[in-house]
Amino acid sequence: MTAEDNKISAVSSGIGGEGYLRVKPTQIAWIIVLLPFLFPPNAWLYIGGYRVLHYSQMVAIVGITAAIAYHFRDFKGAWLPFFCFGVFNFTYVISTFVNRGNLLSAMLHFVVLTLLCALVIVCINDRKMAVDVLVSIRSITIFFFAVNLLLEVFFPSGISRFVTESGASYWLYGNVNAVIRKILPGIVSSMILDKMIGRLSKSTVFLWIGIFFQLTVVYFSASTCITMLFVLFWCVFEKKVAKHYKSIYLIVLFIVAFFEVTIVINSAGGAFQEKLTRVLGKSSNFTGRAYLWTRAVRRTAQRPLFGYGYLDDETIGMYIGNNSGAHNYYLDIAFQRGMIGVVALLVIILLPFIRIRRKNMPKTSYRKSVFHILFGFSCAIYIMFLIEPFFSSEYLILPIVFSSLAFLNKRNRNLNDYELMGGKSLYDH
Repeated sequence: MTAEDNKISAVSSGIGGEGYLRVKPTQIAWIIVLLPFLFPPNAWLYIGGYRVLHYSQMVAIVGITAAIAYHFRDFKGAWLPFFCFGVFNFTYVISTFVNRGNLLSAMLHFVVLTLLCALVIVCINDRKMAVDVLVSIRSITIFFFAVNLLLEVFFPSGISRFVTESGASYWLYGNVNAVIRKILPGIVSSMILDKMIGRLSKSTVFLWIGIFFQLTVVYFSASTCITMLFVLFWCVFEKKVAKHYKSIYLIVLFIVAFFEVTIVINSAGGAFQEKLTRVLGKSSNFTGRAYLWTRAVRRTAQRPLFGYGYLDDETIGMYIGNNSGAHNYYLDIAFQRGMIGVVALLVIILLPFIRIRRKNMPKTSYRKSVFHILFGFSCAIYIMFLIEPFFSSEYLILPIVFSSLAFLNKRNRNLNDYELMGGKSLYDH
C-alpha cells in the first residue's frame, strides 16, 4: 500500500465506522435526484403511477445537469468510451425516427443515459462527489431491497395487487429475476465504498446475504446465481485475475458468442442445450425464452437495418410475445435498432481490448481495486444479457459498463489519485 493510498484511506474513514450512519446534506440532495431511477417499478403504483415517475425523472435530469455544469472542470478524459456510448444510445433515436415512432420518448432515453455517463466521468475525477453519489445509491438500494425482502417473506405468493393472471409472483421490484437488475448499482457502489474504507461493510454483507437468501428460499434464479458466483470468483482471486484481464475477457466473449449463435439465434444447441438446462434446473426451452428468441429473430429479419425503434410495452408483447422483450439484450437491441445498433454495441464490447494497456491502467492500489470491481461486473453483465431483459434497466446497467471503460484513461500514466483530484477535493471530507 503506497503512501498515497494511506492518505486516501484516512480521508475516507468517514464512510465507515460511526461516520457510516451520518448522511451529509449533499448526499440527501443526491438521494432526491437519483431516487426516480432506483425506485422499485411497482412501488410507483402506490404514489400516483408512472405520471409521477416521468415528472420525477425530469427533476432528476435537471439536478444531474446542474451538478455536471457546476463540476464541468472535472468533465475530462474518457472521451472515446463517452463517444461510443453516445453513438450507441443515439441509434435508438435514429431507429425511432426512421420508423416514425415516439421520438420524444427515444430522445428522453438518450438524454438520461448520456447524462448518467457524464456523471460517471465527473465522479471519477472528483472523489468527494463520487462518495456522495455512491453513498446515495447504496442507501436507496438497501432501504428498498430490505423492504422487498420482507414482502417476499410475509407474502411468499406475491403482493395480490401485482399477481398476474398466470399466477406469477411479483413484489416491489417485480419478479425475483428482476431484483438483481434493479439493485446491481447498489451492490457495485457498496463494494467500491468498501475499497475506500479498506474493509468489508455491513451493507455489502447484507446485500450479498439477501441475494443468496432469495436464491435458496424464495426462488432460484439461474441468471442471478451465475452473476453473483462469477463476481465472487472475480473478487476472491483478484490478484490472479488482474494478470489476465484480456484473456479472461476473451473467454467471456467466446462463451457469450457461442451461446448467442448456437442456442439463441440458430436454436441448434442440441444435447449441449439439454445438459445446460438440466444443470440450471430449467426446462429445455429456457423457461419459455426460446419461443421469444425465435419470434425476435423473425421480426428483426423483417427490418434488419434500423429495427423498430421505440415501441410501448403492449406493442413489444404483440410482436415478440412478452412485454419485456426477448429476454436477451442482444436480440432486443437488434429488434429495436437493427444492425446499426448491433454494430455500435459490438464496438463497445470490443473497446476493452484497446483500452486495457499498461499506460491506461490505474496506478494506485485503490484505483486498481475499483477498476477490478467495475470490470468484473461488466463481464458478468454481458453474460446476463443472454437470458434477461435489460432494456428497461439500461439506465442502471450501462453506466456500470461505461464506468469500467472510463476508468481506463491515459491520464493515469503519470498521475496518482491526489493529482487527479486537483490536489484539493481528495482531502475535503
